[in-house]
Amino acid sequence: MLHFSFDWLSTALGRVADFVKHRAWWVLALATFATVISFSYAFMYLGINTNTTEMLAADVPFHEARENYKRIFPQNTDSILLVVEANTPEMAHAAVQTLDLRLRKESEHIKSVYTPFGGTFFEKSALLYLDLPELEQLAESVAESKPFIEELMRDRNLHGLFTMLSDSFHKTHWVNEPLLDSLFRRMAEGIQSSLAGMDYILAWHSVILKQDLKASRTRRFILVQPHLDYQKLLPAETALHAIRRVIQESGVSAIPGVRVRVTGEVALAHEELQAVSQRAGLAAILSLIMVCVTLTIAFHSWRLMVVTLLTLLVGLSLSAGFATVAVGQLNILSLAFAVLFIGLAVDYAIHLCLRYQELLGLGDEPFLAIRRSLQDVGPALMLCAVTTGLGFYTFVPTNYT
Repeated sequence: MLHFSFDWLSTALGRVADFVKHRAWWVLALATFATVISFSYAFMYLGINTNTTEMLAADVPFHEARENYKRIFPQNTDSILLVVEANTPEMAHAAVQTLDLRLRKESEHIKSVYTPFGGTFFEKSALLYLDLPELEQLAESVAESKPFIEELMRDRNLHGLFTMLSDSFHKTHWVNEPLLDSLFRRMAEGIQSSLAGMDYILAWHSVILKQDLKASRTRRFILVQPHLDYQKLLPAETALHAIRRVIQESGVSAIPGVRVRVTGEVALAHEELQAVSQRAGLAAILSLIMVCVTLTIAFHSWRLMVVTLLTLLVGLSLSAGFATVAVGQLNILSLAFAVLFIGLAVDYAIHLCLRYQELLGLGDEPFLAIRRSLQDVGPALMLCAVTTGLGFYTFVPTNYT
């Protein structure tokens, strides 16, 4: 059986303790200087890349397929989806037009705005996309409603409307019973809603074209491509604020019967990152509090607790500095490192400090107890540190970046 001796490492750690004892102030000054420099360098230059697609190597098959899709359909990728719902197709159309116009003015935060089945092209050529039976039904409905439309065009107010209805009712003018029946029912609903103190907008689209108010006609969509800054923890935060500001300032969402919702790939990713960042910070704070409680119970000494926490902060600063030099930027997985570091580092400190307290109880002098603690548990802790580091470095040969 192979047997490895760490006597040489115990001897080396004892010499380190002697060196620190005789040059305590120099070591303290050097550690403080290294901590400040490392923390400052990490604070200024350590970046954050929150683009989850870049967490994997670029040559992964599904990653290549995604990039090809983005090149072919650029307007559908990295976009925010606005869902506009209204009581009538006319209201939905007007709301979409208002939002589309205002969003295009936010070029500082928004790259492009695309309205499916909207815009000048579809306003002129939408009929070309109807099936022949649908087109024939539409033409028939418009032809039957032509006298009604012409009458309203000549007198575009309530007087013209009620004159036309009166003439139709007394059969002195054209008669279209299905149209009149639908119109009278809609008007009755409007009068009842008004008497009940409720807002009501008559859907002329359903009256004239004899179509039900299906969700496909009262629900419209807007695709917004924002400018994303992946150097920030929340790359879409500025664009989402701009979109919500436009929705509020346009007054569209305040119109009774109109509802605007924000969703899509980017919006969902933003909420996920927001939750991760908030929970990571909360987890770090809670872990630090629990560590303090654990140390207080374990040590019964505020001095050892303070020394452990200071060592923990020094280690975090040096690790952040090393990450800045070696990697340059962190991804979503890296954000959990602070919590892991707190747990692992405190675990090592507890082993060392409890051995120190044990030796003090056996009658050793403080420095001798420190020296013997390093020699007794130091080799095992260094081995644990190396194996833990190797565990983290297993990501290096994988497709994760």
